[in-house]
Formats: sequence, structure tokens, C-alpha cells
Amino acid sequence: MNSCTRPDRPTSDLDTLVAAWLRHCDSHDHAMNVEQYARHTPELGWASILAVLELPHARPYLSALEWPLRMLISQNGPSFIERIEIEAVTSSAFRECLGHVQPDPVFSIPESLWDRLTNAAGKPIGPMAPHMVALFADIPELAEALALDLDPLDPDEAPTLTTAELHEQAEGWVAYHETFWAWEELNRILVEEGEEATWSIVLAVVENASEHGLGRLGAGILETLLGEHGPAVIERVEALAAIDQRFRFCLSHAWQGDMSDEIWQRVVVARGDEPQRG
Repeated sequence: MNSCTRPDRPTSDLDTLVAAWLRHCDSHDHAMNVEQYARHTPELGWASILAVLELPHARPYLSALEWPLRMLISQNGPSFIERIEIEAVTSSAFRECLGHVQPDPVFSIPESLWDRLTNAAGKPIGPMAPHMVALFADIPELAEALALDLDPLDPDEAPTLTTAELHEQAEGWVAYHETFWAWEELNRILVEEGEEATWSIVLAVVENASEHGLGRLGAGILETLLGEHGPAVIERVEALAAIDQRFRFCLSHAWQGDMSDEIWQRVVVARGDEPQRG
């Protein structure tokens, strides 16, 4: 998901950081659904985008909503251009979001739509910025890598969402972006403050997380912590795993990654009967 300009992140203590990180994890699927629907089921994608735009507190994050909107325009622009033009007239939030859309090789926008999109947004859409042309020329495989979809949605399996469900999904999308700072902060702590500070946060997350949060912790920051600081933390990991089933469940989502073979074998033993997940 594309990054965007966000409001200043809050000054956080441990409890605030953990609560925000958990909220970020628990809203992840809603946020990803907006992208998947825009990419694979355009009618549901359109409805999902409009549901986000109905929320006043989504306004600071509209540059991130540009990404699913660009997917939809890239693949279905001619079918949606009239609706786009009408929505831009009636919704300043939609017009602002549309103004962030720019063509690139990942999800290119048909040149035939540039003028109509420009008129709808009230600012130029197209051609591609020269620095973007140069970047993708220098790295020919970049567009393919950025467009990669490891878990594509089968349109035949797309859900039918009620108005209430679209609203819930939209709230989740906003929550994901409101709390993205917590994901960034935890990664900063691991890089800049090291294993001691990170381990304290891991303990707090394990104590408070849902199963979903435990899985994302194991597959994310815990896996990275063990890969980068395995010898320093493995004894603590083993000791906690021996007495805490929730932590073993969390640990089962970690893969070897950058862990040495020795550290990885100790992780496998520590998680006990928990199967490899993720």
C-alpha cells in the first residue's frame, strides 16, 4: 500500500504505541480489501472507495486512497469515466483524491483519459513525471515488482457487502492509516534502539494482542528481531515459549529469514507442538 502524507505522529508512551500497533494490525485486512476490490472487482472497488470518502476523518489520508483509485482507473477507466466526472463535481473529497492520481508504468492510465481526468480533478493528470520515467527506465523490473499480487482475489469469490459492511470496511481503512505511525515507530525502535527496547514492546504486544495481532507480530517484528539479534534474545524467547502458549502461537508465524541455522532450530524446538504458520 502506498505511503502518504500523514498528520504528525503522536508522542507515545509504551501503552499508546502498543495500542496503536494492535489497532493497525486488526484493521489491516479491511485496508487491503479496498485495494483488492479496486484491482479485481471494479464495482465493489468503486463502492469501497466511495465509502471511505464519506468519512470526514478520512480526509488527511486521501493521498493513500489514490492507489486503489488508480488501479481502478488503469484497468476500467473507460467504463467509469462518466461516474468519475459526476463524483468529482459533487464531492470535494473525491476531487482531492483524484488530484493525487498520476500515471506510471505500474498501473498506467490510458492517455485518452488524461484530459477528462484533468478537467474532473482540476489539476493535470498526465503525462508521467520525468523523474518517474527515468526511475523506471533505470530499473526495468520495478514496475513488475510493484504490480505483483501474491494473493489475487478471484472475482467469482468476491463478497457482496451491505452498506453497513462497506462502512465498517471504510472505518478499518482509516484506522489502518491513522495508526501506520505505530508500525513505523516499532521498526524504528528495532533499528535505532536495539533488542532490549524491542523485546519490551514484544512482551506488551503478546499480552494484549488478538490472535491476528499475534500472528502479525510473529511474522513481522519478532522474526526480524530474531534474524538481527538472535543470539541476544533466543534464551528469552525459549523461556517465554516454555510457559506461554500465546507466545508459542506467535512464534509459529516466524520463518527462518535471516536467522542462522542454529537460532532457527532453537526457535523450532521452542514453539513445541505449534505448526509452522503463515
